Amino acid sequence: MPRSRPARSPERSFRTAALWTFLQGWVGAAVQFATGIVMARLLAPADFGVFAAVTAYTALLLRQAQFGIPESLIRTRSPDGHALSAAFWWMEAFAGLAAAVAAGLAVALAPLYDDGRFVAVMLAVSATFFLMPFSATAGAWLRHQMRYREIARVSVILSLSGAAIGVAAAAAGAGVWSFVVAAWVNGTLGAWLYLRVSGWRPGRPRLRWVDIAPLVGYGWKMHLNNMLDLASRRVDRMLLGALAGSHALGVFNRAAQSGRMPVAEIAGRLYQAMFSALSRAQESGAAQAGMLNRKMLFALAGATYPALLLLWFAAEPFVVGLYGEPWREAVEPMRWIILGGFASVVSVGLGALSDTRGLAGRESLLQAVGLALAAAAVAVGLRWGLAGVAAAMAGRAWLMLGGLLTLVHRWSGCVRAADVVHAVAPPAVAAAVGYGAGAAWLGGGASGWTVQAAAGGVSVLCYGVALTALLLVWAGHPGRAVLRVAVGGLGRRAGAVARIAG
Repeated sequence: MPRSRPARSPERSFRTAALWTFLQGWVGAAVQFATGIVMARLLAPADFGVFAAVTAYTALLLRQAQFGIPESLIRTRSPDGHALSAAFWWMEAFAGLAAAVAAGLAVALAPLYDDGRFVAVMLAVSATFFLMPFSATAGAWLRHQMRYREIARVSVILSLSGAAIGVAAAAAGAGVWSFVVAAWVNGTLGAWLYLRVSGWRPGRPRLRWVDIAPLVGYGWKMHLNNMLDLASRRVDRMLLGALAGSHALGVFNRAAQSGRMPVAEIAGRLYQAMFSALSRAQESGAAQAGMLNRKMLFALAGATYPALLLLWFAAEPFVVGLYGEPWREAVEPMRWIILGGFASVVSVGLGALSDTRGLAGRESLLQAVGLALAAAAVAVGLRWGLAGVAAAMAGRAWLMLGGLLTLVHRWSGCVRAADVVHAVAPPAVAAAVGYGAGAAWLGGGASGWTVQAAAGGVSVLCYGVALTALLLVWAGHPGRAVLRVAVGGLGRRAGAVARIAG
């Protein structure tokens, strides 16, 4: 059996997990930010494009190999060593099937893309599938135990190592293969670190359906839901690579990665902590689960909205000044992606609640609609260039939020649409105030990158002031407790650092 720890209340566990995940998210964003600058200077847009085309498919196949099993392990009340070992070996078997499918797809899809490296890169990336079960199984156990401090440390190490390896390979002239080398190093190092931290080791190989059936019973719904969600977020890359070429896909992928960076690095990482805490809160009843979700929604929006504001105003100096003139085409699509990010943040929180309340099957129908909308967004939006595709994808994000809000309101039993609006109202209003302040700063007639960056800083400052003022006068809002705990936690840690330094 892996090493376990005494259970704590779901809310206290989430506070600790959220703090570590939040810090990890900002570190990850900083590393990705710095790495993106260097890699964009060393590689051509076509290098980014062919790798984005490959990972659009390999990400889906890798999710197939997981089959929702890690989420089932997290949701299980007390998974033992036998269940973990069974999960590991079945995921290894699924990884073999996924790698075989990837090999077939590589040959079949090659004529659609204008880059001869597509097949070789696809085969090399799909071979990393066999490393996934190690980190997925051990990571699921750590998340079940709410050990997010260890997870944050491992994630930071992997971010730094991947960045260092990728940059070194790109500087050596490896081109698109620098991404592949980084993937192999991170996969191997991640497997070793997760095994070491968790204390878990896989048992002897044995594939019996009876061992995995309890996990798959819930997992297949999560798997279908996750697959549809991921497909809807990757279909733009699949279609753009085939319809517009590797260069256009590389530019759009840069815009999408930059615009979604706050959502991916903050909200996306907090999803696992939310899922773990809400899974535990189910035992305490719907009322506690509902209140916990409202606090989580406020925390998600409150932490992510200022980063989105800053990026929106500073998009041009961010892209052109840091990545170089060849990436200027990414500025306008990036701004559209950011507008969709304001909706995606709330969708992350509602998705975690939906998954833990057993609504994955119903949510799959919504995700199927989202997949169709994403494909239509590319096909129709491409008539107006990459900005048209990004604008259509932003509209899809808001439509998906409306669908999730309806789903949760009708079926969750603990959160209504009015509760969601109430939870995110202070960050939303503060974001509007911040945008108005930034726009007024730009409206003075001055122009240039310095002015745009300053407008982003002004918008974030005004956002913080407005959010604090709203919470001071909004008695009973759950965000007040969240902010108090966050400030207190950071204060205690700052005091500890000061005592050590002294």
